[in-house]
Amino acid sequence: MKLGIITFLVLIYGSFLYGQKSLTIEIDEFRNSKEGNILIAIFTDQLNFTNDISFKNWIVPKEKLINGVFKETVKLPLGEYGIAILDDEDINGKMSYNFFGIPKEGYGFSDFNHSGFKKPMFSDFKFSVSDSTDIIRIKLRYL
Repeated sequence: MKLGIITFLVLIYGSFLYGQKSLTIEIDEFRNSKEGNILIAIFTDQLNFTNDISFKNWIVPKEKLINGVFKETVKLPLGEYGIAILDDEDINGKMSYNFFGIPKEGYGFSDFNHSGFKKPMFSDFKFSVSDSTDIIRIKLRYL
């Protein structure tokens, strides 16, 4: 009985790890590298991005930056993803805007240099996690 349970758990755990890839996320050029948090969200498609339903998300205090650079490795199953970053300087958990509706905090997206004022589509910043994917660098934008 115990051997059957152990075998079952090993098979389940092994199948979960199969097809996963380590991906390093690297962000630099923070306007302020000491105050605030970095909000990171990984999305799997346009519908989830539109509805703000992330596959994975986490918050990192900027005190953990090393020489003003954020670098973290995550394991993801093979597939398509998009990463959205917010430099939450005021630690309110959301983007802050000025009187005219212009973002007051930095933001960035995977493999996408955001140049407009409109929220991008998932297809603008999606990437594939495959055997050749190792690192995603994200450039923050401040207005």
